[in-house]
Amino acid sequence: MSGLLGRDVLAGDTKGRRAESYQKHSEYYQRDRPTHDCRSEPLNAAAAGNGRATQKAQPNPRLGAANDIVGLSVFLLSPAASVPDRNVYNLQYTCYAFERRTMSLMLQEIEQQPQALAQMLDDCSQQVEALERRFAVERPESIVLVARGTSDNAATFARYLLEIVLGIPTSLAAPSIATVYDRPVRRNRTLVVGISQSGESTDTNLYLEKAGAAGAVTLGITNESASSLAKLADAVLNVRVGPEKSIAATKTYTGQLLAVYLLARALGARIPETAIRRLPELVERQLESKERIDALAERYRYMQCAVVVGRGLNYASALELALKMMETSYVVAERFSGADFMHGPLALVEKGFPVFVFAPGDPVRKGTERLLTRLAKVDAETVVIGPPDVVRDLPSTKQILLSGKIPIVRDYPEDLMTPIPAIVPGQLFAAYLAEHKGLDPDHPRMLSKVTLTI
Repeated sequence: MSGLLGRDVLAGDTKGRRAESYQKHSEYYQRDRPTHDCRSEPLNAAAAGNGRATQKAQPNPRLGAANDIVGLSVFLLSPAASVPDRNVYNLQYTCYAFERRTMSLMLQEIEQQPQALAQMLDDCSQQVEALERRFAVERPESIVLVARGTSDNAATFARYLLEIVLGIPTSLAAPSIATVYDRPVRRNRTLVVGISQSGESTDTNLYLEKAGAAGAVTLGITNESASSLAKLADAVLNVRVGPEKSIAATKTYTGQLLAVYLLARALGARIPETAIRRLPELVERQLESKERIDALAERYRYMQCAVVVGRGLNYASALELALKMMETSYVVAERFSGADFMHGPLALVEKGFPVFVFAPGDPVRKGTERLLTRLAKVDAETVVIGPPDVVRDLPSTKQILLSGKIPIVRDYPEDLMTPIPAIVPGQLFAAYLAEHKGLDPDHPRMLSKVTLTI
């Protein structure tokens, strides 16, 4: 038995093929709103070849006002018991309603970010000062970052930021070198930074432990001050955004990015404290767009595959948005650097194919514009995320405009402070998309809050 989500489907396909073809998805993207959902007239298609009528949906007494629910239409194809030809299928239409009066934990934690980040800045001041004193005596010659999952996306951001503002060679570790292959690596005059929301990621911790034994100075960035990571690292920078209950990480991710800005300052970067303290306010400004993002997400509720593109400091934003769509909405979301995307994966795209693009402005503006121009020529479905003065000049199907004036730091790239405000609309989009698909973003299938791998 196979389950299909969403569109009108035809029964009796002799191959039992998937009823929703990519062409139907492409056609859907050309419209602004669905033609039907679970409040529509029940489907009444005839089985092809034998004229066998399908079962009609019955009115669902649980349905409330349109603004109070999100609907999910589920179509089940099962062999027709009374038909000798086993390749003939019956179509059953079932309609479910999910109460929307209770906000998901994921959405609640997205909305907690402004206050959580502001509190974190106050709580971490002494830790940052201690790091400044330590690095003034012994500045590392290289930095290695080790993490998994969402934390690995934060590490990708850290790699860009630290090299840009400090000029210190920075790399992402391959934890398997220490765990699976058990090979020693010399780490003299190296700062090894482990990033973990829970502080209990086994391979991250084991890598950090072995790096310390090989001569590295180790630093843990975690939301759990009593975790194993906090205990084994030489120094700790606590994220301090409060407990995160949804499996989909949101406030811990932006907290990790904020911690990386603070680490950069501790290592001598000339990022003004005033610019960093603007970030919680900018996050709050992005929340003002949640109703528009909710409406936009509904347009993509039948989306099964997509590409997410970012470059430079916002390559991490592309990685994180794609991860959120994969884990909360089960969308096959490929993620690329804008440059890498042009080296082959661009061939994936055809008319109606959804491509999400982060467009923060200079110095990646020209490359982003060239990419979007190429995508427009094949009539791709592009959603561009960025500041209004950048995005409005770019070819796109849909736009998500960042609110508020993002600070520009003298002597550094224009997009230096964009990654935290830019990811918030992506978090909202992923949370709302899951709801429009009738899924629970707080408890994705087969996932748990703490993942133990070696």
